[in-house]
Amino acid sequence: MTKDFANALIQFRREAGYLSGYAFYHKNGASKIFGFGYSQYKNFERGTSLPRPKGLAIVARLLLLGQEENKLRQFLLAYLKSSWGEETFRFLIAPSFVRPSESREKHPLGAAIKTLHETRRVNLSVEQSKLIRASPANYWVFETLTNDRRAWKADELAQLLGLGPAKTRQGLERLTAAGIFKKNKDGSFECPQAGASFMHPRSGKEFYVPPDYQTYEKYWNNMQKKKGAFMFKRFALTRVPENALLNYLPYLSQAINGIGIYSVFDPAPDSALFVVEGTVRKLCPF
Repeated sequence: MTKDFANALIQFRREAGYLSGYAFYHKNGASKIFGFGYSQYKNFERGTSLPRPKGLAIVARLLLLGQEENKLRQFLLAYLKSSWGEETFRFLIAPSFVRPSESREKHPLGAAIKTLHETRRVNLSVEQSKLIRASPANYWVFETLTNDRRAWKADELAQLLGLGPAKTRQGLERLTAAGIFKKNKDGSFECPQAGASFMHPRSGKEFYVPPDYQTYEKYWNNMQKKKGAFMFKRFALTRVPENALLNYLPYLSQAINGIGIYSVFDPAPDSALFVVEGTVRKLCPF
């Protein structure tokens, strides 16, 4: 067994913002999500054992490798090389993989997005993620303070968001206790890491669908009715092979992530909180 997979796992784990295997394993829900113990995970990084295919898929999803085709390809090739050995890999497996002629990361937009997300990534724990989406007040104080460098008083924030002062303060206090905000001596609250890309842990079951998406959608719809507007919608209904569609999803993901290039974290004359969505629905086999 070679250590190619161990090296790839450590590399992509670090690029995902987890400085240690312990942080990656436990912040993403430990054995409840991974399906195996931490001692087993440590062996993967040591190069003394390999995950089974189901475990491999879970690790890949939690590292968000499905959003970047080259990383997912490298991850799989490293696994196959460690599984099959150097000689078999070189003469049987490697020739079967066609190297992409050009990575999306070489495109100026792709490179800018990659730099944007990797330089200011903060990985939330499972507990922090659940707390954020536990109530509308928790969610909206999180989205506001993580996108603004200023300190806010609870009554100011309640007025901005159209929420009750008591619920707003409760949300601020709860996220402060969770280590996401800090409370100042004058009673105001701020996020020390405002402007970062806060990454919610995945369930280990899906590459592209975040956990509890319906909750986010409900919060967005309610806030849009109170404070916002419907800005844009475009769709295309077409018949395609599912494998071809899966190859297209990373490009769609990159286009959506590109909105981050325009992010601001100080007041601007027409700044607002926007949600930009890309939705793909499988309707029926045909």
